[in-house]
Amino acid sequence: MHFPGAKIEDFTSKSGKKVILRYIQEDDAVELCRYINELSKEDTFIRFSGETISLGEEQKYVQDQIAKILRGDATPIVVLHDDTIIGHSSVERNFIDKKRGLHIGDFGLSVAREYRGDWIGQKLMETVIEQAKTQMHDLKIIRLNVYGSNSAAQNLYKKMGFQEYGRLPEGVLYKKEYLDLIEMYLAI
Repeated sequence: MHFPGAKIEDFTSKSGKKVILRYIQEDDAVELCRYINELSKEDTFIRFSGETISLGEEQKYVQDQIAKILRGDATPIVVLHDDTIIGHSSVERNFIDKKRGLHIGDFGLSVAREYRGDWIGQKLMETVIEQAKTQMHDLKIIRLNVYGSNSAAQNLYKKMGFQEYGRLPEGVLYKKEYLDLIEMYLAI
């Protein structure tokens, strides 16, 4: 079992950047708050669209994630370059459906704009999925949602073995346009 702050791997990105993959830890809250607010301002393909997350909200998120790590219910991993968080991903057990959904993990991934296309997202995704397979007992399915216009992410997910199982027409409002919300899954 891994613990908060546990280092998973050092690696070099396609462009030669030295980065570290590790589980989140309590003192990441300030840096994660900066990171998510930067992504929110960018209004990229994540659920946040200009909202500002408070430090208190982020501290609660980190505490919740640490509790889930210790229970074997999540694999929240950050990517650091020069001590700056540049990516975050996790698989979290589905508790919404109670006992009937505990075999399902929900996947999320984000990478800072200037680090996209540098193999960091793919490496992070591979690592989070491998960690979920080994750390989350009885996990059978990983699922995710992706915006219909985000072809780069769709291609990555397909490359990683995810398959589309549903599509909600106009399921997400993105930059004043309603896009399809594509649902994908990976059997593990």
